[in-house]
Amino acid sequence: MRPAPLALLLLALPAPALAADREVSLELGSIASSDPQWDLFSDSPRLPTQGLRIGWPVHDRVALVAAWHRGAQGSTLGGEGTGQSDFVAAFSAHSLALGAKADLELTPWFVPFATLQALGLLGTVRLDDDPDDDHNPNQLSHSAFAPGALAAAGLELRLPLHHDAFAAATSLDLGYALLGPLHYDTLGPLHLGGFTLHWGVGARF
Repeated sequence: MRPAPLALLLLALPAPALAADREVSLELGSIASSDPQWDLFSDSPRLPTQGLRIGWPVHDRVALVAAWHRGAQGSTLGGEGTGQSDFVAAFSAHSLALGAKADLELTPWFVPFATLQALGLLGTVRLDDDPDDDHNPNQLSHSAFAPGALAAAGLELRLPLHHDAFAAATSLDLGYALLGPLHYDTLGPLHLGGFTLHWGVGARF
């Protein structure tokens, strides 16, 4: 049986452009810290991170997004030539963000976007004067939680595939994170927050 002319016409029409699509991305990023206490863990005023972002469309141009990132930084003080034993100061963090992302599809491959997200960060400080001993009784470890928010704007480049039903994508966004202090018994408050950067690669479908 030959297909009806109307069916042939529909098959010949281009698929609708991607908009606020489902997304999965792997991301590299960073979050700033201008707190002098941060110098104990790093010479750089930033915490590098890596993680995952997923998104689900809830409107034509709006998607619900969730992201998880992990970051770690540390330094060793003392050591050879100082007459002192090694002293390790390490910081690790897990952050979780949930919010909305709105985009503007100027072309099928060029998509500016903005996002506003609630943000929570769990940070753990470890101070150890004998890093080679996993059971060192002098090791101090303390975790603290800081709530906050993140606002960012960015650009996404897409390579539409399979009649625009699927696209490979890369994105870059710059933003600002506002976080409460992390309170530690050993150090007092530690402030993370400020300018953020995220670069991701993934898929839109």
